[in-house]
Amino acid sequence: MHSISNTNTQNSQNCTQHSKIKIISWNARNVLDKKRDLEAIFSHELNDIDILMVQETRLKNSQTFSMKGYKAIRKDNDYYIGLRGLLILVKEHIPYEICLEDIGTEELEIQIITIRLPIGPVYIVNLYASHSNININQFTKLYQFLNNKHYIIAGDHNAHDTIWSQALPNHRGNQLKSKFEEHNIVILNDGTPTRVNLPNERKTSPDISLCSESLANLITWEVTKDPIRSDHYPILMELAIPFYSSISSTRKWVTKNANWDGYSNYIHQQMTEHPVQVDISNVEQQYDKLIATIHQSANLNIPPVKTRRTTWSKSTPWWNDECKRSLEARRNALRKYNDTGLLEDYRLYAEADENYKALTTQSGRDSWREYCSNMSTRDAQSTIIWHMIRKYGANKAKTGNHFLDPIQNPEICQAVLDKISHTHENIPPCPQPMMIRPFEAVTLRDLEASIQTANKSSAPGDDGIDYRMIEHLPVSAKALIVQIFNICLQHSRPMEQW
Repeated sequence: MHSISNTNTQNSQNCTQHSKIKIISWNARNVLDKKRDLEAIFSHELNDIDILMVQETRLKNSQTFSMKGYKAIRKDNDYYIGLRGLLILVKEHIPYEICLEDIGTEELEIQIITIRLPIGPVYIVNLYASHSNININQFTKLYQFLNNKHYIIAGDHNAHDTIWSQALPNHRGNQLKSKFEEHNIVILNDGTPTRVNLPNERKTSPDISLCSESLANLITWEVTKDPIRSDHYPILMELAIPFYSSISSTRKWVTKNANWDGYSNYIHQQMTEHPVQVDISNVEQQYDKLIATIHQSANLNIPPVKTRRTTWSKSTPWWNDECKRSLEARRNALRKYNDTGLLEDYRLYAEADENYKALTTQSGRDSWREYCSNMSTRDAQSTIIWHMIRKYGANKAKTGNHFLDPIQNPEICQAVLDKISHTHENIPPCPQPMMIRPFEAVTLRDLEASIQTANKSSAPGDDGIDYRMIEHLPVSAKALIVQIFNICLQHSRPMEQW
């Protein structure tokens, strides 16, 4: 390990060194409903978490989810829409790649990313196994893919065995135990319950954490004390491998030294081997796959930029001492219930949980009202206020749009402006409908023309893909980009990443 660290130091002299990677796995049971709680915990307690793996996100395609300082990689369940789904949040300064291996099913959801460490790539596997009958061969397919790799698997397996749980073994638990032995998979659980069970129920640990033998002696595992309003506790794992964080610059590759033929051919080959059909229901996923393919090709054919870390803040202006006291009261109630298991103590815990939710919700509203009251009509001239109107004005669950278009909804937007502006000041009107031109489909020729006239030296966006990389894409990839553009324009639904 020492020699590996020294080698990495020579290649990362301008970067920040970290002694370990902190990973959390958590079944959120609706992550959007608990976002405020998650932000508070991350801001004030678990502020050094590098990777968060979430199961049962219950996010719909029309809903957005983001956390400041983190990149969000989603895998919504298109079959059980709004019921299941996976999410991985990766800290901004940690480079990662999305694994495109198609392993999971609707019942066994699997999401994989890789992070590069001094020992080589480490596969981070986020997993949710439903209560439905799942063929054990589906798990075997995952284990065979991970054979001879460094990996961490974590998530809600809905499996029980006395090796990792206090619950009685079930059929899936017996099957998985045999598979773990067959594939030399190390179980990290120590028997601590991972779920808040009802009174008179046996304590269970359906959330299982696993790793390769190569990482077994480098990982610590523990169950955190706060379920964050879920009925599953977050699992904290610390991987004791030093690594260097990257810079916040969006430029990731030195394109002037690129192997453009290899870059273009690799992408074309991947698209030929894995043809896609894009529509409004899967446009986000297909866009992510395209970006991941471009990143893979860039890593193979373009030298990387040496980078430096930027510190990100995750402020929660609504958090106050009253919220902190309410959180502590909820935790004390849960601690007492775990000690006694009595129905009355469970009722008191549920009551404290509801009180905390109501208090933080009201605190968030008060903070928002204060923010609005401090605005003036000068702010209405900027893009900030229109962004806030679009963000908070649309009922995403009903409209299916990420944003509320002020041109299409002038009455709603004007009402919001009236609310947040001082009544004695002149309020600028919403744009008139005649200012917008009819939708016109983008063509491949339009894209090529835009690329040719673009400033090739301008900085790329968050995905690190600059104009030269777009210019050298194969025609098949450019055609897919055009198709994605037109779907977004037709449905007035921009990519969440945009």
